[in-house]
Amino acid sequence: MDPDELEAAAKGPPAIHRYPSAMAKRVQQLAAHITDTYDGDAGRLWAEAGDGQDLKRRIAALPGFGDMKVASLLAVLGKQLRVGLAGMDEVLPSHPTLGDVDSPQALADYQMTKRAAKAAKRAGPS
Repeated sequence: MDPDELEAAAKGPPAIHRYPSAMAKRVQQLAAHITDTYDGDAGRLWAEAGDGQDLKRRIAALPGFGDMKVASLLAVLGKQLRVGLAGMDEVLPSHPTLGDVDSPQALADYQMTKRAAKAAKRAGPS
């Protein structure tokens, strides 16, 4: 898709993100990576991974994916989509992530916990 068209679509209405221009660029970069690396088939990311560590490396190589997104996507793949690679238990995060969300109430609980953790981190050591 033309980058300008994608940016216009991201701006909406409705906007897909509070920073639609930046998100449109990230989506474009991610799509290019999936196209170049996996011939446009994002499912190959996990289908061709050798084990959990390999999957984690593949996800970490995605543009715009830091530690939190890597952990969240690993959790979604392992817990929701049941990707059963050897060593998945070793790479799944021990803390709650979006991969644990399976209902509106679970989402609300997750968001509340995440907000509290961020507030505690901002407050610094007590």
